Amino acid sequence: MVKFYNNRELSDKFGVNLARWKRWAREFLPPDPLAGQQAGYARQYYVDDAFTVFVGGHLVAELGFSIPEARMILSTTREWMKSRGFQLDPRGNRKPRKGVDVYIKSYALFIALSSAKRLTVFARGTIGRIDYQYEDFPVTKEIYVDQPIVGENGDGAGRETAGAGKILLISQLFDQFRRVLDPDGEFFPGLLKP
Repeated sequence: MVKFYNNRELSDKFGVNLARWKRWAREFLPPDPLAGQQAGYARQYYVDDAFTVFVGGHLVAELGFSIPEARMILSTTREWMKSRGFQLDPRGNRKPRKGVDVYIKSYALFIALSSAKRLTVFARGTIGRIDYQYEDFPVTKEIYVDQPIVGENGDGAGRETAGAGKILLISQLFDQFRRVLDPDGEFFPGLLKP
């Protein structure tokens, strides 16, 4: 079953001012063809469109990127996110992850913009953590894989940007989005399990 959402419903659920949500929708989604044809028509969102607006809004409101920067980040990461399962497909057409991605528990995106507005992004996928003793001190070893994300202009990023820029905890954001819209797994049951 496909569920649609409207501006008011989404702004209420996520606690975002309605005018702000509408602005983000105009900035991060293509124009709604019906909105220009029918006065008073309320935009209807597929869940993936709502997630795009949610992530774009998070990039602006929480991480401090400008609207054009957030659009560039969304454009650059769109295919990577889709291939890693960051989509809510109520029709059940999600493709399973492949390779090392099968073992990844969570992803974080490291995002850096140079003064020349060159975007570099890489994903760090956490596979696990191990607590152990090192020289009689309790430490944690993290097992992860870094994946460069290359944009349309060929820019990408590697480990050199790990300490620079900002971090988007995309797995946590995705889970938060899903829990708000579908807390019981009624519409997206496949997403209740990692």
